[in-house]
Amino acid sequence: MQLWGKIVQGHRTVRQYTLTLEDSDRTLVRRVQAAMDEMVMKLDLPRPIWFKRNEEDIEVFGRTEFHQDHFIEPVHFTRFEIELIDGEQ
Repeated sequence: MQLWGKIVQGHRTVRQYTLTLEDSDRTLVRRVQAAMDEMVMKLDLPRPIWFKRNEEDIEVFGRTEFHQDHFIEPVHFTRFEIELIDGEQ
């Protein structure tokens, strides 16, 4: 399984990055959070704050998004989206 992250400004994707989730005994949410740590470094983003809603969205829909209220410092984009994708194609 892979995690796809993209930075969206308005309706346009300005940067994106995909990485493979590690196999482990941790929960899906914890695996996504660990992968997102690497992703935000590659995309040169501050790490967003996870709310309960983000965890629920990942578990139910396989995707979630982060807006300005998820970041301590100002960001210059509309949202940061992450989505689980099947790498078995």
